[in-house]
Amino acid sequence: MVLPDSRTARHLFLAIALTLLATFVPTFLRWGWDVFDHLTDGQRNSLVLVFLSSSAVLWMVLNTRSTILNSSHSISLIYSGFIFTIAYMIVLFFRIEFVIYILVTSAAMTVASAYILTRMRRSSWKTFYLVPYGKCSEQLESLQNTWLPLTEPKIRNSRQAIVVADLKADLPDAWQRFLANCVLQHIPVIDYDTSIEIIEHQVKIDNLYEHFVQTLNPSPVYLVIKDVLDRILASVFLFFLSPAFLLISICIRLDTPGPALFKQIRIGYRGKPFLMYKFRSMYHSDGRWSGPTEKEDQRITRVGRFLRRHRLDELPQLINVCLGQMSLIGPRPEAVSLARRYSREIPFFKFRYVVKPGITGWAQVEQGFAAEIDTVLKKLRYDFFYIKYFSPTLDTLILIKTIGVILLGKGYR
Repeated sequence: MVLPDSRTARHLFLAIALTLLATFVPTFLRWGWDVFDHLTDGQRNSLVLVFLSSSAVLWMVLNTRSTILNSSHSISLIYSGFIFTIAYMIVLFFRIEFVIYILVTSAAMTVASAYILTRMRRSSWKTFYLVPYGKCSEQLESLQNTWLPLTEPKIRNSRQAIVVADLKADLPDAWQRFLANCVLQHIPVIDYDTSIEIIEHQVKIDNLYEHFVQTLNPSPVYLVIKDVLDRILASVFLFFLSPAFLLISICIRLDTPGPALFKQIRIGYRGKPFLMYKFRSMYHSDGRWSGPTEKEDQRITRVGRFLRRHRLDELPQLINVCLGQMSLIGPRPEAVSLARRYSREIPFFKFRYVVKPGITGWAQVEQGFAAEIDTVLKKLRYDFFYIKYFSPTLDTLILIKTIGVILLGKGYR
């Protein structure tokens, strides 16, 4: 998809200017210009860290796909919070001398700068013009309030246009020439199904045609990079969360008899089974484990309900990430019985195995728990959206949204 105006010189210049302002203005307002002639180690370290952090935040905003940018109204706060939290952790971990005033004020200015840049990107989005054939014609009545249907193969305001057409429909020669001219004039032409993804943040899977199947092959380079980062981060999390693991295990054992960990075979990457770990959240009784979890399920213990609400029962899956069986972010792995059932009843279900299963994912932060076929089908659309737009930016957005889900306890069973 063409991203309107996302890489124009105007936006790039603004991003550079905002980065410099967020880096140096707070220091200037506090100490004046003379401070730059004799910076202390703390001030110098803080300025370097702030410059790198602000650059990273604004670069992420500039390079975020419109489908992702439109999925969150607080993207500037999400990116800034994530990047500056990492920066602060680096400072504390390596015991780097810093000035808290510079970090806090520059972080606030970065949030404001990212918000301005986000608003400018959204305001520069173009008008969608519908070619009235095929699916576009069928959905004309429901879409004409927000998109403009074309009555003839001409566009007056071509600079602000994106043409949406059902590229699989049998178009008249005049309209085919019109689309060819649009491409020659650098007017974006996108398929109807792709345009709907912008609105719904999910991929339709009713009919997977050849081109769409090809889009479900994620970048092999990013797969390797992501795997390395996953294992490093999971190892760090396991180290720092080891006291929490011990405390949760003690609470589970004191609450009900049985082991602290629950182990189950799940279907993972490329359809291979693996042993997945979770904190036990149900009563330890073999006869009561069968079947998916229901709302207000009586099998769940008191401690287990708290763990499930805040997704703490998933923490042992960091072990699976370290073993290379899972990722921090990806489609959730299904139990063998459920995976076989879904594979029989849902076409193309196995396509979700092209990436490693994750502790959290796009479907979890957008939809929550799903067990019935109709809700699983919707979850599968979210999974395919994640695979199609597989990128560091989408992973970052999911990670930050997951924090909100954990704190609010939404969508659990």
